[in-house]
Amino acid sequence: MKLLTTALVLMCFHTVFAKELVDKIVASVSSEVVLLSDLNSFEARINRIGAIDDTLLLGDKLDSLKGNKKAQLDYLVRERIIESEVKRLGLNVGDAQVENELNQMARRNRMDAETFAKYLAAEGYTVDDYKKTLKTRIERQSLFEREIISKLRITDEDAYGVFQTTYPNYR
Repeated sequence: MKLLTTALVLMCFHTVFAKELVDKIVASVSSEVVLLSDLNSFEARINRIGAIDDTLLLGDKLDSLKGNKKAQLDYLVRERIIESEVKRLGLNVGDAQVENELNQMARRNRMDAETFAKYLAAEGYTVDDYKKTLKTRIERQSLFEREIISKLRITDEDAYGVFQTTYPNYR
């Protein structure tokens, strides 16, 4: 009995002191979170072609993210906001659509699947990684088209008014 009690005490003692922090939430957006590991791995994404969505830079240059943890966190928060909206509106894209787009990209570039996979590898992607990136881009484009572009109405009068304001002395 004494041996069993000692074993239980040692197991409990080990469990209490063996806990370690695996990851940490640094921001929460709706039901999405930004983890410390996301922030720490972000710098590597900056250097991969196509991994950063220029529309989420809000007019800033890509270089503004390099070494700037606050700007990186802001970017990741914007990503989570967009992801949350895509989910909320049910704009998720299926695997077939992603596969179709990937095949079209290869054809447009006159590559077969194997050559295209080698090209992606040279850019730092596996085919599966690129499919995830492509899926995200298609979903974002759907969101932008549905919620923003479809609601833009610019008349000739609007354009002429901006022109006159910008170039008041133009004749």
